[in-house]
Amino acid sequence: GVAVVGVGVVGVAVVGAAVVGLAVVGVAVVGVAVVGVAVVGVAVVGLAVVGVAVVGVAVVGLAVVGLAVVGVAVVGVAVVGVAVVGVAVVGVAVVGVAVVGLAVVGLAVVGVAVVGVAVVGVAVVGVAVIGVAVVGV
Repeated sequence: GVAVVGVGVVGVAVVGAAVVGLAVVGVAVVGVAVVGVAVVGVAVVGLAVVGVAVVGVAVVGLAVVGLAVVGVAVVGVAVVGVAVVGVAVVGVAVVGVAVVGLAVVGLAVVGVAVVGVAVVGVAVVGVAVIGVAVVGV
């Protein structure tokens, strides 16, 4: 039950964090390393993330609006029931991602390498993808 409004975080390392019912509005995060994080019921509005490395993250029921992500490496992420609106992603490497019930609207992706992705029930509207390498989908 954490509500965070207008938070600026720089150089944060988080290990083994469990977060339930987190609402975040207007958060800027720079240089964050997160390992072994379980997040349930997260609503994020206006989140800018730069240089984030995430390993072993399970996310359930995540709604993201207006998310800009630059230079994100994600390994072993399971996402269920994710709604994403207006997401711009640049230079993202994703390995071993399972996504179920993903709705994406207005997604621009540039330079994305995806390996071993299983996607079930995905609705995508207005997606521009440039330079994408996909292996084992």
